[in-house]
Amino acid sequence: MRYERKFKLNEFDIAPIISKFISQGIEEIFPARYISSIYYDTPDFYLYRISESGYSNRFKIRIRWYDENPELKLEYKIKNGEVGEKEITEINNNESKNKTVKVFLPFKENIYISKIPESINTIYFPVLCVNYKRKYFATKCRNIRYTLDYSIKFSRINYAKDHFIFNNWIPSREGVLEVKYDQSFENSNPYIQNNLEGFKL
Repeated sequence: MRYERKFKLNEFDIAPIISKFISQGIEEIFPARYISSIYYDTPDFYLYRISESGYSNRFKIRIRWYDENPELKLEYKIKNGEVGEKEITEINNNESKNKTVKVFLPFKENIYISKIPESINTIYFPVLCVNYKRKYFATKCRNIRYTLDYSIKFSRINYAKDHFIFNNWIPSREGVLEVKYDQSFENSNPYIQNNLEGFKL
């Protein structure tokens, strides 16, 4: 379990945040990459509504992949307050109830095609696809990690008889800075709160 704290940015905050990282000796630890996620929810967006309403105990269901890697992962993102964890499982492409999904990736001209569950637990269905670029940073001791998401785009789903399509991308002018660290580190290091205050915008 770890703390995960998010801060909304606008597109003009990205360069200053990276400059602040450099000035504080915070290092980029992994090459930037594109992340795509298909989110599952009920037809009335129950999971989204409880998240936006501020419920302490909440979860997300999503399928995620990186760049054009064909290995899709099914993730349950579980949060209790600001503490979160993930349960990750493989997708069985031979499952008879899986349907083809066609994702027209906004950063490429080609189409991403795979198979995903038509529903999860019979009540959650694919409703939204999100695509963005992510940079990865950490303090030198690696006790605090950061991700910086930008070039965020959203697409609602289009249903066809035997497949799903994501191709109507809407750009966002916002970005997201997320700060992550272990629960044990929260209580033992006063640097955490000062660090979080420094990145509030």
